[in-house]
Parts: sequence; C-alpha cells; structure tokens
Amino acid sequence: MTLYITIIIYILSLIIGLFLMAVVKTITKGKIFLFASVHIFFLLLFILTRTNSTTAESSTNYSFLFFISSGIMLAGLAWRSNIQLLFKIYFSLFALTIVLFIFSPSRLMVFLLSGKYTDTLGKIFPVGENYFLEQQNTPTGIQRFKLINKHGMFHETIQRDIVFKGSLDSIRVVEFISKEKVVIRGYSGKTTYVSTDVDSVDVEVKLVKEKQNQIERKL
Repeated sequence: MTLYITIIIYILSLIIGLFLMAVVKTITKGKIFLFASVHIFFLLLFILTRTNSTTAESSTNYSFLFFISSGIMLAGLAWRSNIQLLFKIYFSLFALTIVLFIFSPSRLMVFLLSGKYTDTLGKIFPVGENYFLEQQNTPTGIQRFKLINKHGMFHETIQRDIVFKGSLDSIRVVEFISKEKVVIRGYSGKTTYVSTDVDSVDVEVKLVKEKQNQIERKL
C-alpha cells in the first residue's frame, strides 16, 4: 500500500508541475522563495529523522518523498519567475527523476521512500553469481521473498513467494548448480528472556524461469 501511495503522490507532483508551467504566466521572487522554504523544510525534516536513532531504522521516510515532490512542482514555477538561473537549474534537476521512473519505477519508489538508491526496502541476500534473494514488499503477515537475477540496472524475477519459517535473519547456500537450481537454508531466530532459539528450513529454487502456458509432453 505504501508504494502505491508513493507513486500516486509522485505522479500528481508531475501533473501539478506541468500544469503550473503551462498556466502560471509569472510569479514574484517572494512567492517562489516562500514555496521554496517549505521545500527546504522537508529536507531538514528528512535529515533530522535520519540522525534520530529512534527513527533512523525505519525503512520509509515520507519527508524525503515530499522534498522531491515539492522540488518537481517548483520546477514548473521556477522558469516562470525572475529568480537567478542557478535556482532554475536546481529545481529542474528534480525533473530528472522522470528518467529513473521510466527505466526502473520500483527503484525510484524505494528511493523516494528511503532516500537510498537501492532496489528494495526489505532484506536482500546474495545467493551466487548474479542471483539474489530479495524480500517482497507485501502487507503484514507471512514474510515472502523472491529470487531475482540482476543485469546491471535491470533485474529478472525468477520465482516469487518463497517462504521460510518466521522472520528470516540469514541464509546459507547449501547447493548451487549454475543455470539449474539452488538450495537455500534460511535461519530465523526467536529470542526470549532465557534463551535464543534458531530455526532453519531448506528451500529449493530453480534458476531458470518457468515458461508460462507451456504444455509438457510425456511419453
């Protein structure tokens, strides 16, 4: 749900920015700097939450989302004002996020929510070669993972909805056969006042994505 809200806010900021650029004929320096002060406030709020030990562990940060979104909207106004060229270029830089949105929408959404240029908000474990076990962005409930194969900026999802016992803490690759399969042992721990219990489960995942609607012939 969080990712859907993020993409809605981002797209709305693009629409508003284009609308302001098309409709507003001119705007005074005072007004543009007033709106810019709100934009800077979101940046300071983001920095504050990042330095706060109690909130730094949180994977989402809406203040950074509003910082980027407000920058996009102000890009439409900046070129209609008589502010210095340096400020116009600064706000125009936020429009470059459109390029990332076209090539990798999921990476952009994670970037807007966390302020980090990464693929996911969840856990990710290297499996071997270019394969990674990545936590899916799912609602509360059973923790699910997907196996992906990275190709530079892009990645291919090999299998989804891989489930281990409990909340996965770490993994160990038991067997890895290139272009065929991998056996992953997932470890999950449960800590009480008197002990720490570690549970594990082995999951076998194929390294080749199964073709859809394929009819298997047996002799």
